Amino acid sequence: MKLVNTMGKAGLCALTLIGAAALPQVAKAADEPFVGEVMLVAFDFCPRDFLPADGRLLSISQNQALFALYGTTYGGNGQTTFGIPDMRGRILIGPGTGPGLPTVALGQASGSATQTMTVNTMPAHSHIVRANNLDGDKPGPGGKLLAAAPAGGTGNETIYSTAAPNVTMNPSMIAPAGSGVAFSTQDPTLGLTHCIAQFGIFPSRP
Repeated sequence: MKLVNTMGKAGLCALTLIGAAALPQVAKAADEPFVGEVMLVAFDFCPRDFLPADGRLLSISQNQALFALYGTTYGGNGQTTFGIPDMRGRILIGPGTGPGLPTVALGQASGSATQTMTVNTMPAHSHIVRANNLDGDKPGPGGKLLAAAPAGGTGNETIYSTAAPNVTMNPSMIAPAGSGVAFSTQDPTLGLTHCIAQFGIFPSRP
């Protein structure tokens, strides 16, 4: 017995369309972003309709949707211009108050890549006092170094003290320490291009 193919060309076309519909679809990169959305890219430019997050000022009249979201949070006079975030060289953190952390406002820029130690911020420490074993030949300590009591003296020599309080001795008694050079406080980082959507879907509040 022969099996007869009665499907015809129309049936084959229908099966082809059904099979194609069942295949996974490639995600489209052209889906509209939200206005003001920040996107990271690993190349050195921002795609069309995106602006580099470089803190530039924009015209309010030409970017009303973006201004409605940003306001003057990132700069501008609020009449003709407004600013966008400047993310160059910065680590981004969320606004608010985390447990045990200081409060951060939206758009607040703070911190420094380097720091210099001050008297108030350095840890407790000590310095070596310089002296010599020569006999003291001066009656008081003003501008002098510590020395030994003269041999055969009376024991009443005023080598280390005087009637005047807080006498300044020789500065070379205590050797200087440190250089005052600023040191880095920056975490390990990786530079990526931050881009801001200039146009797109206006986000609705929840």
